[in-house]
Amino acid sequence: MHADYQACPERAFTFGEVADKFSVAYLWRPVAREKKGCQLHVLSFLGECWGMADGPRRDDDFIVGYTRHIYSKGGSITWDVPIGGDGSIPEAFVNQLTTLRARTRK
Repeated sequence: MHADYQACPERAFTFGEVADKFSVAYLWRPVAREKKGCQLHVLSFLGECWGMADGPRRDDDFIVGYTRHIYSKGGSITWDVPIGGDGSIPEAFVNQLTTLRARTRK
């Protein structure tokens, strides 16, 4: 288990950083066993790496499906997107986020 998780039991979310492997089975086990009331949280990036703007690394169907999977476990997810020097988000990422919102809203 991540040291920060044990060091600060008042946190409301798990640490959840995910880079390449999107399986989350290992993430929610500690929540159920050791921290009741703590919410599963996944943090990952839509680009090739953190803050990289070459374009989304996964298609919309994967991002929507993975996000729904996390939601189905009672979790939340944060997607990192690149931000330009002028504060803008590249269009490809805006389009993917727009699709994600439309397809995951209840």
